[in-house]
Amino acid sequence: MLEIDEYYENCKWVNKYFICKAIGTTEIKQTKREMEVGMEPRWYSLSKIKDIFSKHNSYEGIDEMRRGMYLREYTALMELI
Repeated sequence: MLEIDEYYENCKWVNKYFICKAIGTTEIKQTKREMEVGMEPRWYSLSKIKDIFSKHNSYEGIDEMRRGMYLREYTALMELI
């Protein structure tokens, strides 16, 4: 398990990552905020995910929310693979 703590203003988010095997499907339960910003789950190969999230710096000064999210996911991916 990998745990990454994030701090934004007066808030702290704790993100936990697990390596596991999918054995079925279930209902997707997004938060209101995830829906508002257009987040959606997708299944991609590890190489495609690595390529997408490795571009986190390209959003600097343009879309800080996306930059931070991509950096977090890229950091987790690099730690776990």
